[in-house]
Amino acid sequence: MKKFALDTDIASFYLKGNVKLIDRINREVKDGSIVIPSIVYFEIKKWLLKNCAKVKLAAFENLLVKYGVDTITKETLDASLAVYIDLKSKNITIDDCDIFIAGYCIHKDYILITNNTNHYQNIKYLKIENWM
Repeated sequence: MKKFALDTDIASFYLKGNVKLIDRINREVKDGSIVIPSIVYFEIKKWLLKNCAKVKLAAFENLLVKYGVDTITKETLDASLAVYIDLKSKNITIDDCDIFIAGYCIHKDYILITNNTNHYQNIKYLKIENWM
């Protein structure tokens, strides 16, 4: 069974009620086959709290109940370091949060669902899909 992880931008589209995305998730995803990486949880919740978005915060809590949050482990951090070192050797820089998300997906063998494919295009071993 394929397993998926939501990127921050995809979680944001979901919270905004993007029908195309929600339909695709409902069509593609089986129980337990999708998660929200803890770094995505951090980024989304930080944005919602900063903007006092109480309605979307409640929707996000419902999303968490439905799909769950998976934590970063030492192995995830090691995979993230490998991503960082590889990109650094190519003189490519991306945001640290994106490195952690990529490392998480590589370590767990999850497909990253993102609309920001250009952020991740240079990362070896990372499987990405754009559902937007």
